[in-house]
Formats: sequence, C-alpha cells, structure tokens
Amino acid sequence: MSRRIDNIVLAIAALLLSGTVVVFVVHSFSRDDAAARDPRAYPISVTTVSLDEALRRAAFTLPNCVESGLRYALVDNGFGYYYTILLQLEAPEDCINEFIAVNYLVDLPQHSRLGGAETEKAVSNRSAWMDSKPVRDIGWELGSDKSFQEFSAGNDKGYSMTALAQHLAGTSSVRVYAYASHGG
Repeated sequence: MSRRIDNIVLAIAALLLSGTVVVFVVHSFSRDDAAARDPRAYPISVTTVSLDEALRRAAFTLPNCVESGLRYALVDNGFGYYYTILLQLEAPEDCINEFIAVNYLVDLPQHSRLGGAETEKAVSNRSAWMDSKPVRDIGWELGSDKSFQEFSAGNDKGYSMTALAQHLAGTSSVRVYAYASHGG
C-alpha cells in the first residue's frame, strides 16, 4: 500500500511538473513578440505598449506624412506607465515642419520652423540622453562632429521633447532624432 501511495504521489508530482513546463512553454510562445512587433520599432523597444498609446500618454503627435520614414523605440522608465520615446523621422521639410508645429517645438531663437542647412550647428550643450545606452543601442550618430537644428518643448503631461533636425545632403529630406521623457 505504501509503495502504491509513493507511486501515486510521484505520478502527481510528475504531472504537476510537466504541467508547469507546458504552461511556461505555452506562455513563452503565446507572447510571440516577433509577430506582434511593429516593424518600425527598433529591437530594444518594449512591446507592452504601442507607439500610439505611448504618444497619447505623452501628449505628442506624429503627422501622417512621417509614416514611411519612421523608426522608434519605447524604453520603460521603471514606472510602468511612462515611457521614454525615441523617434527617428525622415521626411520632406514641410512634413518635419508639421511635426515641429503640432508638438509646439521651438528652437533657441524661438523659431517654430526649420531653417536651411546653414542654420545647423554642433549641439553646444550636450544632454545626457544623447550619449545614453538606448541611443547607442539603436545606432544614432549624435556626435559632437554632427550639425543639427535643435528644437524642444515641454507639456502639461510632464513630458519634455528635444528634436535634433538635420538636412540630408543631396536630398530634399530632413532627418529628425527626437527624445521625449517624463519628468525631464
């Protein structure tokens, strides 16, 4: 009888253990991040929130004209609701001007539109985000040897955004690197 009880206990333990493994495996594959991942997202981007939702929470907007030239990363800031948003936009100048306008971005002399390539200069006061791990991980080249026109804004949701705009030589396009964070 004791041997039979030992065998039953062993069988139940084996079933529970295999059930745990099955649940773990099913859970791991049911979160198929590759299938759910937005192709515009950099590999470091979290998949727990969509870009649209992160932008809504941050009260920032993307005009429709940037869709084809958009890359982004959402980085969990450790609080679970607010995300650091990194956007790379490549679009014609009028589209980038729309992005600047809808987000109330201004440059240091308080312009709310792009100047020409001749207005771009090295960023004189480098912010820590420009050399941060997420920026390095996605391969943005924001070195002191690069020239940009810098725009920024804060909003009533506690977010601030900095956008570095750069005319692309030989094209009519502008590339923007935008960094938005909560509380900073």
